[in-house]
Amino acid sequence: MKLGGKISGPGFLAIVANATAVANAYITNDLNDYTGGTLISGQLSVGYDGNTISGSGRLGSGPVVLGGAGILNLYGTNNLDPNTRVLVLQAGSDHGPQVDLLGLSTRIGSLEGDGRVYLDYQSSTPSCKLYTGGNNLSTDFMGIIYDRDGTGSLVKEGTGTFTLSGYNTYRGTTTVYQGTLLVNGTVMGPTVVTNGATLGGTGVITNTLTLTGGNLAPGAAGKGVLTVSGTVTFDAASAWQVTLGGINAAVDYGQLSVRGAINLNGAVLSITLTSVPLIGQQYMIMNNPAGATVGSTRFASGHKVSGTYLGKTYWFRIDYQGGDGNDIVLTCIPSGSVFSFH
Repeated sequence: MKLGGKISGPGFLAIVANATAVANAYITNDLNDYTGGTLISGQLSVGYDGNTISGSGRLGSGPVVLGGAGILNLYGTNNLDPNTRVLVLQAGSDHGPQVDLLGLSTRIGSLEGDGRVYLDYQSSTPSCKLYTGGNNLSTDFMGIIYDRDGTGSLVKEGTGTFTLSGYNTYRGTTTVYQGTLLVNGTVMGPTVVTNGATLGGTGVITNTLTLTGGNLAPGAAGKGVLTVSGTVTFDAASAWQVTLGGINAAVDYGQLSVRGAINLNGAVLSITLTSVPLIGQQYMIMNNPAGATVGSTRFASGHKVSGTYLGKTYWFRIDYQGGDGNDIVLTCIPSGSVFSFH
């Protein structure tokens, strides 16, 4: 079914499969301005008329909701309003729904649900860069983001928090440009945090992590362990944010587990206290079970850092060879302590 004319009005567009057939529809009109959103349980292609790929065509405003065996194919770079809320709701189905991004880039307002997103579903198309978060909503995507050739990428925009809870296999770069990205599942490509944005979560990044003016806050709500398999590199404009509420790693404070080397390069270590620390209490904020050492560079504050609780300042010694010799450990010390390092 070709929908080449303009679709207008306050209602929603529904592409619905029935018990005996899957609806296939094609949209190529850039002027669609209906406002009630789009519901898809059949197959909808935008920028393709069944014979020719033009990339032209645009859905109206409102949320895009996929359910059942719904498939949305986007062939262009401007097929959706950039503030569109996209919900991919698997609801127990093993075969859908899915969003196939077939243009060089796609910008959506937010992504949520538990379905599938392909950044290059067809081998004949290039991998897509997906921009998401611009509508400033905080959402959780529990599904899987794939790519085929290893270059599909994701950019987190907007002030909200985007949580990735699934096993994501795209291998291009994940860029946290604005707001917060929580990796509570798996991300396989390199990750970059910049522009004052924040990375946290309790999942696994199986590649490198680079912070250029970004913030690292391992865990979720100040608790849990974020694991990075590759090298972690900060610059001097970046910050490592730690919230200390007790001495038990992952339970009382967030911890970073690193399998590769870590290069601090004068980054800021920022301490937030939610309880009174006692003299001698220790906090292993970074654990390196693989044996790699902390690089020769240090935090901007060197070997001491402070945090404030209820108006009182507490000091901590920073040991870059703590634990079994390659971990970063904070120890609460008396105010005014003098100590030396070798």
